[in-house]
Amino acid sequence: MNGLNEVIVPLLMLVARQSLTAEQETAVRDLCLRVDDWEAFTRLAVEHQGLPLAYRQLSRLGPGGVPADALDRMHRLTLLLVAQALRVEAAQRAFQTDCLAPLGTRYVVLKGLPLAARYYESTALRPCRDIDVLLEPRDLIPLVLHARRLGYRLHEQPEGWGDWDAAAYCRFANDLSLVSPNGVLIELHKTLDQGQGLFQTRPLLRRSESIAHGGLEIPVLNTADLFVYVCAHHTRHFWSHLHWFGDLEAIVRHPSYDEQAVRRAAEAAR
Repeated sequence: MNGLNEVIVPLLMLVARQSLTAEQETAVRDLCLRVDDWEAFTRLAVEHQGLPLAYRQLSRLGPGGVPADALDRMHRLTLLLVAQALRVEAAQRAFQTDCLAPLGTRYVVLKGLPLAARYYESTALRPCRDIDVLLEPRDLIPLVLHARRLGYRLHEQPEGWGDWDAAAYCRFANDLSLVSPNGVLIELHKTLDQGQGLFQTRPLLRRSESIAHGGLEIPVLNTADLFVYVCAHHTRHFWSHLHWFGDLEAIVRHPSYDEQAVRRAAEAAR
């Protein structure tokens, strides 16, 4: 376990970004020489959602950096994660087109695909397992009932639930999860903070922007609001995913990042 803490964990933290400085690259090379269990490294990278970024950096080191068989395994597992992300992208496209658009729902898509599409050099660098959508509370019940008619179901719903049961559940839940027809989890949020009042949904939606990706317009939080939200969200989950560190690095590097705007957004959220 000491070997994990002293070598593998620092190495994972270093490579959880899109680019390395010369000093960081030197540190990565030094740590690579001390890794004696690349299987453990790969397992932790997958478990904590950091493999695509890790593979990107380690594959660029050249001969003598990482054993060829370890790199090959990372490459194959990264391709599986990319395939998973493409399935999520298909589910998001269908949900926007078939469910959100027909009802005229005002919403933003959080994290996941739109974050990768806007701030990363390639969407393949950020794993994506589900879809998060923020919408006004009044729109939740019509959306869920419409989605159920199209084959979506509430996650872990009891057997025999009808529309009345689903609507009653929606009234009391701050967020809930749907499962798409192709098996992707879609989390619907009335608020971003479990009702603590830090983030006001309507102002966030009013200040929202949109990005174009794959011929689809995706409503998203503006950069300042997103940065503050991901800091709050990831802290609540103890920064357990490596790609969350990559998110901060990617957002700060983006032309839309404005530190003063971020500070104002943070102050507004207290």
